[in-house]
Amino acid sequence: MLGWTLTFVFQFNFNRVILSGYSRISFLLAQGMRGNFCAGR
Repeated sequence: MLGWTLTFVFQFNFNRVILSGYSRISFLLAQGMRGNFCAGR
């Protein structure tokens, strides 16, 4: 039971870190693409 709880907590934290990192990277990509688009025009 303890191992299952630790696994669940680890998985939850891992997913949260992945999601936060992915949203940050996608935000930076969107900003960069917008900057390139404006510069291209």
